[in-house]
Amino acid sequence: MLTLDCPRCSERKMTHDVRGCTSFYENGTCYELLLQCRSCYKSAIWQATTRYSNHGVDEIIRSDDTVNGLLNVVGVVRPRGSVVDAPPHVPPELKLIFDEAAECVSIGAWNASSAMFRKIIDQISKDRMNAAPAGPPADKRTRYNLKPRLAWLFANNLLPKEVEALADAIREDANDGVHNAPLGQADALDMQDFTVELLEALFTLPGRLREAEARRAERRAGPPTSS
Repeated sequence: MLTLDCPRCSERKMTHDVRGCTSFYENGTCYELLLQCRSCYKSAIWQATTRYSNHGVDEIIRSDDTVNGLLNVVGVVRPRGSVVDAPPHVPPELKLIFDEAAECVSIGAWNASSAMFRKIIDQISKDRMNAAPAGPPADKRTRYNLKPRLAWLFANNLLPKEVEALADAIREDANDGVHNAPLGQADALDMQDFTVELLEALFTLPGRLREAEARRAERRAGPPTSS
């Protein structure tokens, strides 16, 4: 038995019966325990490790006493949905944000994902603004607000016009998630699709062109001549 807060009914410090166990290796031997709550009788899978090498998992399962002192309970195992990968050639700092957004989508955290997708647009626009040949705009509102900043970047050809609709759609949907009704799955998936297309247009296609040009230059150079 284990005493834990039930993730199914939220009952605190409730006794759970061990109904099964599997093991795997991840920086040491880990166990996944199928635990049944005595309050709601629903089950959940928990990850744990043993604190002492002389206590095997079979002994823990058969014990009629509470075995919290014999285990390090890592936490409840939550199923993970499929996660969309960031497109190739995306800068590491943007890939990190995208990966977090995609993870939020995979677990159904729609509003959290929208905030992260918006953050990608925000970061791209700041980077392009700060790299402008004539420097950032003098207007403070343009520098610090995403909507006028994007308008300034497109007006000055610092972002390609082809992605303007995508950028606006991501920004508007994210704003809806913050200020209006909560977003649903369809909204989050739309934002994910739009963000992928935006990143591919800004980074993946140029990156592939650079690779093709490098291969062409290598072929034109030919094999080294022997002296």
